[in-house]
Amino acid sequence: MRTCGVTLKKLRCILLLCLSMQIATASEPLNFYIDYSLIPDEAAMRAHDLSIVSPQARFDMARVHKTGQEIYAYISVVEVASDAPYRPKLEPNGIRLMGTNELWKSDFADIAAPEWTRFVLSELAAPIVEQGFDGFFLDTVDSHELLAQGFPDRAQEFRKGIISLIKALKSAH
Repeated sequence: MRTCGVTLKKLRCILLLCLSMQIATASEPLNFYIDYSLIPDEAAMRAHDLSIVSPQARFDMARVHKTGQEIYAYISVVEVASDAPYRPKLEPNGIRLMGTNELWKSDFADIAAPEWTRFVLSELAAPIVEQGFDGFFLDTVDSHELLAQGFPDRAQEFRKGIISLIKALKSAH
């Protein structure tokens, strides 16, 4: 896995999985652009090898792809932002929230529950694949440790849950 020209220490809290393709190791570092706004800067996207954007972002994906750039969609796999567009779907899908990350004001999903894995696969990942993104940028993976601090008796369940989720994403996509 390439570090995109950034040290692994700086990427400690971020996990980039290239699920739909593998990026070959090259002598030159991969440069990337991150923009979670609703309308990312397409010129900036075209100027970088890889862009990470919100799955709700509005831009001409074909135009960016035409110049050879890769585009990955952001997915938070442990935490749910207070303004996440899918938040109203959590309760009807049996997703339980288990506390708040005070730093980001986001809530922890019960990642040990199979309902969470099913939800991420069907409600978050599937639309990303349908839109034509090259892969997923998985964020908050390390938050399973924060969740385990609040529920130490379930720490192993949470670890197994996040591993299971990542394997399911890779297998499905």
